[in-house]
Amino acid sequence: QVDFAVSGFQTLPVGFPVNAKIGVAALEGDNLKTGDDFQFKAASLPAATPFTKISDAINPVGNFFNETISNNGVNVADRVPTSTNTMGFDIDNVKVPNPNNGVIPNGESSATLRLTTDGDGYGAFVTTFAVDIIEPKIVLTKEVFDNSTPPKNMGDKDVTLSQQLNYVIGFQNQGNDNATSF
Repeated sequence: QVDFAVSGFQTLPVGFPVNAKIGVAALEGDNLKTGDDFQFKAASLPAATPFTKISDAINPVGNFFNETISNNGVNVADRVPTSTNTMGFDIDNVKVPNPNNGVIPNGESSATLRLTTDGDGYGAFVTTFAVDIIEPKIVLTKEVFDNSTPPKNMGDKDVTLSQQLNYVIGFQNQGNDNATSF
């Protein structure tokens, strides 16, 4: 087995689901030889907590490195050649299973990736790790009205020098953070 650390990320705080993806590229993984796994463990989990074996519909437990090119459990077919057997070459991007944030907890900032085999040899040469982040999406609106009763919307209208206008500014956060005032 080979372990390597992943750090420098920050998962969402309590109250949000933690969604993550792991990518890996490797050489010499074989479709018919089994025994290889790609595993993950968050640093804040107790030492006795086992590593989670990463898998999906294309990359099963026990044969993760199986000569495929996949994204989220689907073979990537818009390439040349389109073969599902890539003769020992793997590039896979998989979602980390995380029910109830039990694999990657809220507030996590480091983890260990583990590559194992007891039958198939392979050489991983690149890995990627991505988690959702807090991302506000601020939508601002501006409306302009004159001082008449009732006020007239002056958007797209000519105004004169020294004419009094009232601006109504709106703010709405449509993102995944909790900003409510501005």
